[in-house]
Amino acid sequence: MKILLVYTDDNMPNGNPYVKTLKTGLENIGCNVDWGLDHFWNDYEQYDIIHFQWPDTIFYGQETSDPEINKLITHIDLLKKKGIKLVYTRHNLRPHYNRNKYYLKLYKIIEENCDAVLHMGNYSIQQFKANVNNKKAAHYIIPHHTYDHLYTNNITQQEAREN
Repeated sequence: MKILLVYTDDNMPNGNPYVKTLKTGLENIGCNVDWGLDHFWNDYEQYDIIHFQWPDTIFYGQETSDPEINKLITHIDLLKKKGIKLVYTRHNLRPHYNRNKYYLKLYKIIEENCDAVLHMGNYSIQQFKANVNNKKAAHYIIPHHTYDHLYTNNITQQEAREN
């Protein structure tokens, strides 16, 4: 299975450990995983699944207006016609940083067109079903994992108690 994560490290100054560990985990179970915005727009046909994390990253760093929104809608329609499945991990209800009407539309477009939604908890499922016009999406709860493997622990328990 070939999966594209619609993400790039350029989206965030220090990258995001969630996406990095997701990529590694999927590769560990045999999936072929890429990430990148260029793949999303240009060589999407090679993927079975396109997986969105934060819809506002689709046009990250670009002015977003009606032409970009229309371009995304047309592209999503093309992906669906080609049978590519769209998965969305719902990290938050709305964008953290870009809250203009265009970035809110990006969330709406992805939410209404995804085939599956990965939620961090039950509240997200209930909120999605009550507020998003997408009755066909499958919903799964996948709790947020820890980042224990990203940090080194060079201090003993006793030393931690003393500090």
